[in-house]
Amino acid sequence: MEVPSARDAGSDEAHSAETSAANLREAILTWCDPILVADIKNAERRLTYEDHAEMSLALLAERETLKKPDRFDRTSSGDYAALRGAWDYLVRDLRDRIERRALFVEAVRLAPERGTAVEQINNHWAADMTFDVMRNTLSLGRDRFGSVRISATPIPVRSDSAPTQASSHIASQYGPAESATACKAGSYPPFSLTADGHYVVAPEDVAQLSDDTLLALLEEHARRVVGTPDARLISPGKVSFLPIILRKMMHRAERGELLPKLVDEGEYLAQWIASKVQHHHLPSAGTITKTLSKNYAVLKAQSTAAIQ
Repeated sequence: MEVPSARDAGSDEAHSAETSAANLREAILTWCDPILVADIKNAERRLTYEDHAEMSLALLAERETLKKPDRFDRTSSGDYAALRGAWDYLVRDLRDRIERRALFVEAVRLAPERGTAVEQINNHWAADMTFDVMRNTLSLGRDRFGSVRISATPIPVRSDSAPTQASSHIASQYGPAESATACKAGSYPPFSLTADGHYVVAPEDVAQLSDDTLLALLEEHARRVVGTPDARLISPGKVSFLPIILRKMMHRAERGELLPKLVDEGEYLAQWIASKVQHHHLPSAGTITKTLSKNYAVLKAQSTAAIQ
């Protein structure tokens, strides 16, 4: 069994990636938890190369260390499950490092439209990232990116780079000359880039934003409120709380946390929204239950179908 170390002493890939941008496999070997990397390698060594090829997973261990074919020693289903389970834990670690801004990502768009410019991927979207280490690609909903590069330091904005997904709405409001100038300066008017890599906009400039940009910002705020325990919801009107509450209920359904009874789920959601907003009139558990009853029924049916 492999003994994990901070970095494989004999790995030239990991050494060269340590101080520069790396592809997904190199980044995993260099920056992810060495214990989780060792778990994958140990699980890989219980499979033959042919077994591994059937799983369409990137190989982290050296090929010559894999199990040799033996007709008297068949690979068990548990061996396959162990490898997939080890990868699940490592991907969570990778997402967490990206979200904490310990790692930074850039890539080239493959879909829905093909691009040629390198785009910076927002760290706040890490929870929704799906990685294909073998192809060195990542997906975010319907958006797919290739030629992924990961770095331990913020990636500077380059003049040949296009703005990332939410930023593209911002840049589209300006002419080519102004957008090019803004890109070189690391900002898109009225947004400016801070030293820690966050875009900010002055309150008096919000009126300049397009409807698409405002929608993207509201969706990101909703994602943070749902996915971050300490995040506080900006106090809006009572009616606008319900879409946030619905998103939370959908999030709970995806995690298998939906309560068996609608009335209990309504009570939970009422308490949850109260923990996010202070000094504001909130929808009651009864209002939540009545308004979201149909959504609850659909989510409950989907959860039951997934278990069967």
